[in-house]
Amino acid sequence: MEIRNLSFQYGKQLILKSISSHIQRGKITTIIGPNGCGKSTLFHLMTKNLKPSKGGIYLENRNIKDISLKEFSKQVAIVHQYNTVPADVTVRRLIAYGRTPYLSFYRKNNNEDEEIIEWVMKITGVYKMKDQPIATLSGGERQRAFIGMALAQKTNILFLDEPTTYLDIHYQIEILNLIKKLNRDFHMTIVMILHDVNQALHYSHEIIGLKEGRIIVQGNNDKIISRSTLHEIFNVNLKIVKEKGKQYVLAVSEKDGLL
Repeated sequence: MEIRNLSFQYGKQLILKSISSHIQRGKITTIIGPNGCGKSTLFHLMTKNLKPSKGGIYLENRNIKDISLKEFSKQVAIVHQYNTVPADVTVRRLIAYGRTPYLSFYRKNNNEDEEIIEWVMKITGVYKMKDQPIATLSGGERQRAFIGMALAQKTNILFLDEPTTYLDIHYQIEILNLIKKLNRDFHMTIVMILHDVNQALHYSHEIIGLKEGRIIVQGNNDKIISRSTLHEIFNVNLKIVKEKGKQYVLAVSEKDGLL
């Protein structure tokens, strides 16, 4: 996926300012940045929920504005930050909704659909709870079920909007390990938004750092995350340490961290 000179204006406010980027196939790319920097706007533009004011987003050299939603949903799956379904919908039924792009008035679920649904429930670890209503699940279990619905679309690209929000640290790691597994074992291209810089460092191949509607940095994690880039993006002074060759950001401020 390629972003070319993309701008988005809401009223008189220019939220994204002529940004360009390339999302690498088969990699995990994480978007980070302070609140209000344009992360969610970029996410919604890349997933056809918004239309750009200028520029475009291209998938296989086709502007996504020219791709129908049904066709797009066969290529790109999306897990939004806020997901709601009727309380009595079971895990299995929720995941089955992911097959909707392939159905029509004349075509109902067939054996292939059923095999995909079974496969997804096992991959995401929700098979044992397949007959439980969504309302009875924990936050982490619900998130795995919604990721399962996205996986049932059988796409090569997966977008996740803050997939660890509202989860405790146990479920955060569980979800991030699932995302890593999907990329490693099934070569999925994954784009996600995260707030935790350390999680972005250790669960993605590339990071895009946004601030005030512009891309400040993009590239390999260890090469672009430094004290200076963290200061430029978030306006804080934080130490970075290395342990066994891996970088960690100490999220404790020096002199309150604020300038």
